[in-house]
Amino acid sequence: MRVGEDREVVRRDENGHRLDDLQRLEKLRIMEDDFITEQDVLGGGAATHLFESREAGGFPLRDGAHTLYVNGEYRGDDPIGRLMSDFCQSDPSKMYDKGLAERVRYYKEDPKGVSQMCEIFDQVRNEGVAQGVKQGMAQGMAQGMAQAIRSLMDTQSVRAETAMDMLGVPAGDRDKYERLLMSTKA
Repeated sequence: MRVGEDREVVRRDENGHRLDDLQRLEKLRIMEDDFITEQDVLGGGAATHLFESREAGGFPLRDGAHTLYVNGEYRGDDPIGRLMSDFCQSDPSKMYDKGLAERVRYYKEDPKGVSQMCEIFDQVRNEGVAQGVKQGMAQGMAQGMAQAIRSLMDTQSVRAETAMDMLGVPAGDRDKYERLLMSTKA
């Protein structure tokens, strides 16, 4: 190395991997699922409950994955308690977090914000209606097929399997129709 020459010092582990690359991988391995529950579903009144992932035998996997439950009923005099209070507060002037209060006020009181919120609600409602129609159609089709199977069984004196063969019911759907036939047995 010559005088005045810059040289990057790279720290490596025992396998020759750059430590900064390993640190990035460590961050990627951590998985977190966070749930804010409306009620204290796990009991005890704590602000949060943290669970680490475990294998079937109950031993910790030590993979960094965990699930955090936040108690929506919690109202302690700390950041989580104030946030849970704000989440349930409809009056922005009574909120602790001024930034959140400002956004709520915008969507509730400013004509542009109210218009945006209405658009969001319309979109959510329309998506829900479309999903409901899709599910309703699928249920109706399944019930119609089950009725056709039942009709063939009754009029032709055949078993369900033969009726499904006659109607061309795919093998992957047959268990579903067997269950429907059992639940609507005459």
